Amino acid sequence: MDFTWTCLHQNCLPLTCPLNEQFTPPDSCCPVCQDCVIEGQNGRVSNGSTWMDSDDDCVTCTCNMGYIECSIEECLPAVCPDGQKQVKIPGKMLS
Repeated sequence: MDFTWTCLHQNCLPLTCPLNEQFTPPDSCCPVCQDCVIEGQNGRVSNGSTWMDSDDDCVTCTCNMGYIECSIEECLPAVCPDGQKQVKIPGKMLS
């Protein structure tokens, strides 16, 4: 068997922690952090933590080694009987 090796540039994810808190594990090319810094809230969350966005209950975020990943929960539109209207209840995503 003939093998050909090639090199690829690995793009590193943007981290939320300060530069002096970033470190590169021995098995990685990219730096990571022990926790995530949430902008605008002056807060920190531990790696693996999940939380709801303070501005939108439909957005859930997770701290992944200093990188924040967020996803939006898609909801089916509510079908209201005649005489009723659709409203959003604070703190609730699905109704």
